Amino acid sequence: MPPRQLFFTCVLTIISLTSAEYSFTLYKSSIPAGTTNLDQLDPALPTYIIVHGWHQDSTNPGLLQMKNAYLSLAPANVVIFNWAPDSLTINYFGAAAAVLPAGKVLGHKIATLSSTLKINIKITKLIGFSLGAHVAGVAGKIFKYVTKTQLEHIVGLEAPIVGFVINTNRLNIHDAKFVLAFHTSIFGKIENYGHVDVYFNYNLLGWGLFQPNCPANPGLNVPAVFNNGWCNHVRSVAYWIESITNNHFWAVRCNCWFKQWNLCKDSGVLIGHGMNSTLRGAFCLKTTGVNPFGKGYAGIC
Repeated sequence: MPPRQLFFTCVLTIISLTSAEYSFTLYKSSIPAGTTNLDQLDPALPTYIIVHGWHQDSTNPGLLQMKNAYLSLAPANVVIFNWAPDSLTINYFGAAAAVLPAGKVLGHKIATLSSTLKINIKITKLIGFSLGAHVAGVAGKIFKYVTKTQLEHIVGLEAPIVGFVINTNRLNIHDAKFVLAFHTSIFGKIENYGHVDVYFNYNLLGWGLFQPNCPANPGLNVPAVFNNGWCNHVRSVAYWIESITNNHFWAVRCNCWFKQWNLCKDSGVLIGHGMNSTLRGAFCLKTTGVNPFGKGYAGIC
């Protein structure tokens, strides 16, 4: 057995979790209430697969807002992958241990949907928030192992650093042809892990760690607990949703420390949904503290 296959087999044998309860819900403009019948996927449409994070499930208000944003944009398949109940544990490290089996289920499902022509993998994008970003990363690894090809696009919204400093299951640039990372808090990984890493509201204490008007305004309809310790973290989802519906997020390619001293001479680019996937590097920008958050070209100053 090849070493990589042996690794996945051994780990999945050791970790006995409730992956049998993972589920997929498909939404389209013609199916606003959603269905678990993935035979209703339309391969002619772009497919967006949303993966929730720790202490969330498929009913999370923020991710449902994201689903609605996609459906308001144009006809599409929007699939929410639910890896609860593993994700709902109050034990963060227990949920982090479920990243591997959850990503395995997701990766195999995407490979099957692609091989049976239920989806067009060329126009399929994964969007993962928090631990869901690492789940998406594992799915990319599994898809590549099974199909010998890569996913096109993964968006990691605040992929966490806790439990993933040396964990090989973390999201990285090898998991898709284009990996886009949003950084908005200290809970997320500070170092680059995407082809493009976007740092929101850099400052002299760090970059993308503190968002304006947090904790008062997380930018989403979320439970009150997220308005306090997690406001900066969930703001990444709010920024992504706004980039779908009303994108005014202009950023400059630059080391964020250099930006403090106006040493960045690059011109601005629009980042977020629909951005140029050939771009590479770290980008910085500033936002407002209220919806809409995008400042347009003024955000790069």
